[in-house]
Amino acid sequence: MTEPNLKGDGASASNAAAPASTSDKPRLEGHMGVTEVVFTVLAFSGPLTVVFGYLPLVIIFDGIGAPTAFLVATVLLMVFSVGYTRMALHLPNPGASYAYVTAGLGRVFGLGAACMSIFGYVVLELGVFCFIGNASQAFVTGTLGGPDFAWYWHTLFFWAIVSVTGYLNVEFTAKTVVVISAIGLVIIAAFEALAVYSGGPEGLSPGSFSWSAFVSGSPGLGLLFAILVFIGFESTAIYREEVKDARRTIPKATYLSVLIIGLVYMSATWCLVVSSGPSRAHAVAAANPSGMLSVALEAYAGRMAVVVATGIMIVSSLAVLLSIHNVAARYCYSVGYDGALPRFLGRAHPRHHSPYIASMADSLVTLVAIVIFAALSLDPNYLYARLGGTATVAILAIYMLTSVAIVFFFRRNSADTNLWERAIAPLLSTVGLAVVLWLAMANFDTIIDSNWTTASLLLLLIWAVPAGGMVLATYYRSKRPETYQRIGRN
Repeated sequence: MTEPNLKGDGASASNAAAPASTSDKPRLEGHMGVTEVVFTVLAFSGPLTVVFGYLPLVIIFDGIGAPTAFLVATVLLMVFSVGYTRMALHLPNPGASYAYVTAGLGRVFGLGAACMSIFGYVVLELGVFCFIGNASQAFVTGTLGGPDFAWYWHTLFFWAIVSVTGYLNVEFTAKTVVVISAIGLVIIAAFEALAVYSGGPEGLSPGSFSWSAFVSGSPGLGLLFAILVFIGFESTAIYREEVKDARRTIPKATYLSVLIIGLVYMSATWCLVVSSGPSRAHAVAAANPSGMLSVALEAYAGRMAVVVATGIMIVSSLAVLLSIHNVAARYCYSVGYDGALPRFLGRAHPRHHSPYIASMADSLVTLVAIVIFAALSLDPNYLYARLGGTATVAILAIYMLTSVAIVFFFRRNSADTNLWERAIAPLLSTVGLAVVLWLAMANFDTIIDSNWTTASLLLLLIWAVPAGGMVLATYYRSKRPETYQRIGRN
């Protein structure tokens, strides 16, 4: 069998670096455009789920200045995207942060970043599985009056959907998440229109967008929680082999993803403040964070609107799972393709051109974990807080490491770049992300809603994972140099 042509630039460069044993086998392939990639990223952040249960947390920490926290987060990640997308033009390799860190900091750090990325996204996927199972049980039993099955049976139902869909071509998943995400955005837009039309109990105050409002609360924690909702935006680069004209699609999709996510959450947070009234927003969020949107929706459009929105929120959480699963599988595929993990993980389906072995491996790991959670009768809310918090810190660390790698990469490869692209923007984003990562670790007990003993153990686990990857790379360098040379496909 001859290898199909890749969709996107850099195919010849990647093929040249590919291991000989896999060069004549199918590779990932697709025809996704900017729209599909952007909506895949939007689905990752789960807009309706975030508005329901997460935005009130930012209001709790930063009061009426919460919308400005999203503005600051958007600016920081747009600056990060300058070097990230520019490096994509110089580095045709797939693998996203794995390839970026390898190219900038070397193969030892690159394999450590790959292990951290796989760990972060698989753990995040498990956290969302716990969330969707718990939310679905409450909705079916409490709202619809249906049968009362334990949360993990609901989770296993969604697990089956994700596992089957992840096996197929990415374009099938992309079409699914575009529809689901679009419906969620319509619900958010409808809420915002109702909030603006009604004016809220205290009118449409622009005070939320003032610097004094932003710094009046806890701006550090507000910014931290605001940035966490952007997680997944960098996954645009993981689809490099599955898009049309990667040199144009990946940069456009990255910038648009950051901009749209920022605007959606900034406006939705402001409308939540308006719906409660600026003077009461903090108290309302603190008293009932998970019900803040529901109370506002019911006041504007009645109980049925809340029921419909809740149902769509659960479906949008499925889109989140599909997106996370795709990213985790593609990181496993890239590292397996390079031979740094078992080579079979790097196989693509001959007809679907999907990372089907890596997808099945991810599904098996998550299934085993779900069964263990069920056997131990663990509380899904407890699991979601700790799994989600652990994953977000791991992924934030990858962002910061990627930003450092971009700085070092452009010190050696400055051609066709200006000072802003190769130095100023990467350095600014490195400092900004380092501050955010420090805030995340310093407040990790708050993020996972636990004590510092549990937080310390989880932080040790987070940093042990990349350390293990670096040790493995060092072993390859000494004992298996041909494998070491393939790391990052450089």
